[in-house]
Order: sequence, then structure tokens, then C-alpha cells
Amino acid sequence: MCRMSKKLLLLAAAGAGVLFLTSQANAYQTLATQDQALQMVLGTGVQITPIVKKLVSHEEKREVERKLGDRLVYKSPVGENWGVEPTTTFTFYKGTRDGKEVGVALIDVEPGRWGQNTFMIGLNPDGSVKRVVVMKYREQWGRPIANKVWLKQFIGKNIKSPIEVGKDIDSVSGATISSSSAAFAVKKAVALYWALFLK
Repeated sequence: MCRMSKKLLLLAAAGAGVLFLTSQANAYQTLATQDQALQMVLGTGVQITPIVKKLVSHEEKREVERKLGDRLVYKSPVGENWGVEPTTTFTFYKGTRDGKEVGVALIDVEPGRWGQNTFMIGLNPDGSVKRVVVMKYREQWGRPIANKVWLKQFIGKNIKSPIEVGKDIDSVSGATISSSSAAFAVKKAVALYWALFLK
């Protein structure tokens, strides 16, 4: 094979590799449906009631934003929000068993490096984190954030916790942006629950 043909073959292989990685990055991975995630964070045999809450006043919104670094959406270091826009209306899913509240759950979508990541954050009635589930993600290297062992570090975090990578949350090696996106989602759920239910 001539030198030029070898170069063309190598370029084609490299291009195919880039296309494969790009298609992998652009493919959403669904790890849990809403019903599955609700069962994981609130338990089985639980009656679920959706509750829509809104940050009504400017002061309320600013208070939550201050706890989140003056924003309502994670700001990725790559500068892309992947279509995730701030909102002031949130749907919480209240879980009750035998008439007793077992907790609430919030679905939150945050930008990652390659696209949107969807999380469900379960909270105890006192506002501490009960469990976190990664429902969908669009990352090349970020799947380890769905690992139960890594997600366990969020359990028990509350409004007084930093909930920040490098402070009280360890990053997944090679997936710092995914880790930070997950930490932001958890911190946001805690801050919103505190502002809308406990304050």
C-alpha cells in the first residue's frame, strides 16, 4: 500500500472514531423512568401527590439564587447550557405511606459537558437528602456519577451543607463537570425545599 493510501486510511479511521464519539456523546442514556426513580427515592407502597410550587417574590428567588451562586441553572465551564433555562415553577412529588409523609422528590435537569442531565432528588420531611438518582444523562465519561456508591455521599446533606465538589463532595475522576452538575442539582433541590416548604 502506498504512503498516500495509508495516510488516507488513517485519516478515515480517525474521522470514524470522532464520529463514533460524537454520536455516543449525543445519545441520551435513560437509566430510570420517573416511576422507577420515585420508587427508588421514596420507597415502594407510597402514595405520590404532585405539588406545584412557585418562587413568587423577587426576594424569594434571590434568596435561593444566593445559595446557588447567584443562578438557578448550573453554569458549565464549557459555557453551554444545552437548552436548560431557569424557571421559577417546580413540581415536587410528595410521598405518603399510611397517612404519614415519607419525603418529597424533585426532578431537575442541569447542563453537563455534552448535554442535559436529569436527576431526581429525594428529600426527607426535614429537608435533608434521602437519595439521589440519575434518570438520564448525555455524557461521554459521566456515567460513573450514576454509581450508587458515589451518590451515597449526598445522603444527609441539608441547607447548612456546602454540597459542592471540592468541599464536601468528591468528584468522579475524569467527570468533574458531570459531578458538579449533579452536586448543583442536589443543592438546588435542598435550597428550593427549604424556601418553599420549611421557611
